[in-house]
Amino acid sequence: MPLKIVQSALITVFKRWGIPQWMKTDNGRPLGDPQRQIVPVLALWLIGLGIRLIWNRPRIPQDNAKVERFQGVLANWVEWKKCANPVQLQDRLWREATFHNFHYPVSRLGRKTRIEAFPDLRYSNRPYDPKQFNVQRVLDFLAKGHWKRSANKNGQITFWGKRMGVGSKYKYQQISIKMEAATNHWMLFDPQGRLIKKVPTRITAKKIWELDLS
Repeated sequence: MPLKIVQSALITVFKRWGIPQWMKTDNGRPLGDPQRQIVPVLALWLIGLGIRLIWNRPRIPQDNAKVERFQGVLANWVEWKKCANPVQLQDRLWREATFHNFHYPVSRLGRKTRIEAFPDLRYSNRPYDPKQFNVQRVLDFLAKGHWKRSANKNGQITFWGKRMGVGSKYKYQQISIKMEAATNHWMLFDPQGRLIKKVPTRITAKKIWELDLS
């Protein structure tokens, strides 16, 4: 699914319910990377909005057991195989979600509905406001990370779709990459931890909103 469609759907949810404090996700696209080689741009957009992302550990679906289980339950409730088109599926999803939250009594909650037990869910103290987007949140988040790439025979590495030269003397060596948040540069280090060079990133608020860091 195109990233712009996913972004638009998330904005619709945020306008209705507000910005969550955090989101839990697996390592698949579009919010994760199975190889943990990069942080997807859609995830960076959410981070810029002030949402903390929590990724499950790779290949451990038990980290998200309740969500995985509920997806199966919801699939049975909506009988998705009987839906004639996506619009009908969406209608059924909204209907069942409304019933699940507003009308279904939960034993462990004293036979209360979820809204009765957690009335604050109706209101958000974090309203969606695109002006609150802050690219510095993205840079600070990336500054906590650490990536490695192998230099090719020409002394070049490829990182986030960008080719960077480190010099032929580093061919076939592991190059470490870190973000310098204060200057918005990638720092490239040799295997001994010595700084080779700094390279400007392509990360700007405009590019993240456009979901394109190429």
